[in-house]
Amino acid sequence: MAATLAQIDRFRRFSRFYTALLGLLDDRLLHSPLSLAQARIVYEVGHAPGGTAGELGRTLGMDRGQLSRTLSGLERRGLLHRVPHPGDRRARCLDLTPAGRELLDELERRSREQVAGLLADLDPAQRQRLDAAMADIEDLLSPPPDA
Repeated sequence: MAATLAQIDRFRRFSRFYTALLGLLDDRLLHSPLSLAQARIVYEVGHAPGGTAGELGRTLGMDRGQLSRTLSGLERRGLLHRVPHPGDRRARCLDLTPAGRELLDELERRSREQVAGLLADLDPAQRQRLDAAMADIEDLLSPPPDA
C-alpha cells in the first residue's frame, strides 16, 4: 500500500523542521568555515582515515564530480591530503591534516553543545522518548541488511 499524501506531507514537514532546527541550510555549519557537505566529508575522513574517494562517495551517496571538487577544495585549504593507495596505483587514500583534525574536533565539540542545548529542556522521560523515536526512524528507513 502506498503512503498517503498526509504521510508524505508529514515526513516533508519533519524534514524541514529538522534542517531548520539544526541550521543545516546555513552557508556555514556551526559557525565554521565549512558547508554541510564539506563538514560531512571531514567527519567521514576523520572517522575512517585511509579510505578512498570512491568509498567515501558510496558512503555519502555523493555525486563523483561534486565530491572531487569538494575534496580538492579541502585539500587546497590544508584540511586533508591524499596519498597513493598501497595496493592500487589508480586510487588515493584520504586523511585529515593536523589542521583538518583540529577543525573536526572543534565541529564535534560545537555539535555536542548544540544538541545538549536542545535536550536540556527535556526531562529524562522525554529524552528517552526522543531517543526511542530516533532509533525507530533510523531502523525503519535503513535499507535491509545484505543477505
